[in-house]
Amino acid sequence: MQKSNLMSLLPQQDPFRLIDRIVSYEPGQRLRAEMDLSRLYSDFGQQAIVPLHVLVESLAQTAVIYVQLETNPLEDHEVPLLGKVEAKAIKDVAWTQSVQLEITPVRILAKQAMLTGRVRTIPEEEIHLTAELYVAVSKGQVSHL
Repeated sequence: MQKSNLMSLLPQQDPFRLIDRIVSYEPGQRLRAEMDLSRLYSDFGQQAIVPLHVLVESLAQTAVIYVQLETNPLEDHEVPLLGKVEAKAIKDVAWTQSVQLEITPVRILAKQAMLTGRVRTIPEEEIHLTAELYVAVSKGQVSHL
């Protein structure tokens, strides 16, 4: 699958799609994505630093793509779930920075995975956040209000 098509594996759409592009995919090893934080600044209350939940959600979105590449794409009515996150913030990230998100596998089964993630600033490559993520896939049902 082409890098440009990998983003189609992510069910979130703008403005909820946080990652901008896939940088690299090494099967069985890692997935790297990038996010330009400056485009999100006005959507998150114009705080001085990037809220931790934005960085964690961007890692979760990267994880969703990685798990689909390692297993199977989501089927109709399947939704990805973030079951648990253990994150450690190391250093604040400013809205003017771009970040690289990296997901590596610990264990992957058919519909669930345990992964590790890191958020680094570009081009400095300083690690700002590390995390363990537990993701799963569930059958969902779309209802229209």
